[in-house]
This record gives sequence, structure tokens and C-alpha cells, in this order.
Amino acid sequence: MPKRYARMCLLSLLPGLALAGPAEDQLVQRLDALLAAQPAFSGELLLVQGEQTLYQRSQTPVERSDAPPPDRPYQYRVGSISKQLTAVLVLSAAAKGQLDLEQALDSELTRLPAGAHNTVSAAQLLNHSAGLIEPGQPPQFVPGSRFAYANHGYVLLGEWLSRVTRQSYAVQANALLARCQMHQSTMPAPATAAERRQRYPQLRDGYVQRGTAAAERLEWDITPAQHASGGLLASAADLVRWNRCLHAGPALAPAQYAYLTTPRIERPHRWGLLGYGAGLQVLQRDGLLEYSHGGYVPGYMSTLLYYPSQSFSVVVLENTSYPERDIAQAYALHDQVRLLARDYLRAGAPLSPQP
Repeated sequence: MPKRYARMCLLSLLPGLALAGPAEDQLVQRLDALLAAQPAFSGELLLVQGEQTLYQRSQTPVERSDAPPPDRPYQYRVGSISKQLTAVLVLSAAAKGQLDLEQALDSELTRLPAGAHNTVSAAQLLNHSAGLIEPGQPPQFVPGSRFAYANHGYVLLGEWLSRVTRQSYAVQANALLARCQMHQSTMPAPATAAERRQRYPQLRDGYVQRGTAAAERLEWDITPAQHASGGLLASAADLVRWNRCLHAGPALAPAQYAYLTTPRIERPHRWGLLGYGAGLQVLQRDGLLEYSHGGYVPGYMSTLLYYPSQSFSVVVLENTSYPERDIAQAYALHDQVRLLARDYLRAGAPLSPQP
């Protein structure tokens, strides 16, 4: 595994919770060894099966002092994991007849380039096949013909949702979080960096690693423009609650959930070709069905996995971002955690009753 971290020391390593049994013990030992080899990892690992916490670690380098009070959890920016909320809200609006997934986009959307409303649909924005990569630019290819990841498409979806529902995106997203009992998470209000620290004291500061120098703390403001594509602030435990709410709970009716989890296009990825549904990656391999998504915003990186047959969630959160030019190296630890989780599941982790 690439040695991404240097020149930092471990400050805190919280004891993990493990179920009794050789498979669980081995998983814990291997994850402990992985973190021990990365002493500058700043963030959290959480692996949960059903209601049982298999592994939980929170780690902070010695020169950082951004820990919240011990009785309250950390929050992180989780980037594009937010797209799952947007997809749920879009599909719910479609179920109510407020929009048509296959209908051409509203020509009055302020960020939609001239002419694009005749060719681009919400369905294409949901699976990143619309070709609208940059604001103000026409589609870069025939919409629907191929995959090209585009944050801008989800920004458009957020604006469209606000228009058809006559509610701000943040109001709708926060109502969904409340319905999912995610009380440690929020779609935040606009704020300067100073206001952000006062309003959201549990949110860990973000750091940017450039080269071999020490990571630099990032100053950033909260703006609503990117809410629908990557604005969520969440705790690790709440992302497990999100997995339950989305995949086995009240987030969506069955028909809309089937739409969200059905791949309609393939995404080239460092893990190989993945199916892409609506804000969700889908992989069926080695006897495991895996739903996933990652998140990257300056200062933060995240990975969220769910294995429905085992009701198994994996959360990896970092409050340090590494250069995107080598994404495999930046996400090396995340990918190693994923491989260890898959090894554990393939070794015969018990199946969970289906809802």
C-alpha cells in the first residue's frame, strides 16, 4: 500500500468494539494493523453489521486540536455521498408527479445552457450520462450515450427540485435527514468560515496535503450552490443510519428504490467497471452485492459501502484530502478497508434477515 502519510504522530486511538468469534477477531486485527501502518490517518473507520458494531476507530494526528467535546460525535463533509439524498428527493418528487424523469429539463433553470433543455433529462443527470460537465457549456456528447461524472448535473437537479416543490433544497434534505433519524447530520446554512466554526462546532477542520510538507488547514465558507452535489455534513454513525434508511427503511417506496439501485450505465472506476443507478454505484462480484459511493471535496474524503444481504455498512471518513491526480493513492486506505471487509464477508459472515 502506498505510504501516503509522513511526519505525523498518533494522538488518539479509541478502542474498537468487536463481536466474539475468529472471523470478527481477524477482521479487527487486520484493521488495527492497517491503521498502525498509517499513523497520520485523520478520521474515522466504522464497520457495522445489523445492529452490531464490528469495528470503530477515531484517530487524530498529534498537532491537530480540532476534537469536539467527548460526548458528541465528529462531523465531516462527505462530498458526493450527498448525491444519494438528491437522488431520493428527485425520485420522491417524480413519484408525486411533480417532475418526469424522462422529460426534457425546464428551460428556465438558471444554470442550464441554451439548447440543453431540449436534449437532457433528469434521468440522465441522475446517472451522469447527460454530458453537462461545466456550468454554461452545452453537452459534451450525445446525452445518454456514455458516463461522465458531473457535479454540475446534481446542482441542476437541486435547482429543479426547488422550482417544482417550491421549497429550498436544504429544507427538503434536512427533512429527509430527520425522517432517517440522522440527528448528527445537516445540510448546512450559508456561513463564512468563522460563522461555520460557531454554528457547527462538531465539524472537523479540513486539511489539504500537498507534496511532502505538513498538511495545511483549509479555510472555506459554506455556500448553498453545491448542496445537492456535495454539501452534506454527517457523522460516521449517521451514515450507517442512512444506509439503513435508504436500503431497508422509509427513504423510498419500493418502485423508486428499485430505480435507484438498478444500473443504467457503466462507470469506469479504479475498482473496475461499476454499474451506476441514481447517485449509487452497484457491483455484483465474488458472490457479493455491493452498493457504494465516495466523496471528495477539498479537505475531506469519504467512502460509504453497503452489502444488503449481510446488512453490512462500511464508513471511512477523513478530514484530509490528497491530490486527485493520483486518486488510487489518495484513496489507498479506503480501498484497503474495503478489501478487508469483502474478505470478511466472503469468509462467511452471517446473512441478515431481509426486510
